[in-house]
Amino acid sequence: MRIGVKFSRLGMTKFISHLDVQSMFSRTLRRTGLPVRYSQGFNPHIVTSFASAMAVGLESTGEYMEFFTTAPVEPEQVKELLCRALPGGFCVEAVGELEEPGKKLMALVEAAAYEVYPEENARELGEALRALLAQEHCVITKMRKGKTREMDIRPLILHAEMAGDTILLWLALSGSQSLSPFTLLDTLARQTGRAFSGRVVRKELYTLQDGNLKALDTLFQR
Repeated sequence: MRIGVKFSRLGMTKFISHLDVQSMFSRTLRRTGLPVRYSQGFNPHIVTSFASAMAVGLESTGEYMEFFTTAPVEPEQVKELLCRALPGGFCVEAVGELEEPGKKLMALVEAAAYEVYPEENARELGEALRALLAQEHCVITKMRKGKTREMDIRPLILHAEMAGDTILLWLALSGSQSLSPFTLLDTLARQTGRAFSGRVVRKELYTLQDGNLKALDTLFQR
């Protein structure tokens, strides 16, 4: 069976690297006693895949990973066992069977939603956001592997709005056509003259179905 897991990671877990999260989930799956599938070869390991890597400093209520089992299991049983075994700060939100064979979740992700809670100057950030959205292009310079390149971030902002002092963002997240919320927030903060400080939470990951964005857990067969 191919099993999908939606989970949250909040609080201090934002300081854990993506590689460490991968290792933690492998250890957790071993502790559950589930009939998980291992890779072949001299150094067998549990076959897992994550829908999207998370930058350090980012919290989330909508992360996804998948793994395989060698025998049928009930999604509710998987959820219960994972909830018991996961460390503090991590919580399983949903578990479901995924179509097999099928594309990996990471190949299906097209966008992500974020909530941003600025510690200060929320009004100024909101004004900078509205000004950016009014533009057709917003070209920034990024450094990558020692080289600078220009990047037009405006087409990668699918939607954005203010809800009080909270910034709501829907950003492209598909291969090279991706925009980090921190890149956008740094761009906005430069317009205010003060560095961004605050909390950023990824709320959901989306795939594209019939021209519409759908949360990845709509793919779960519960």
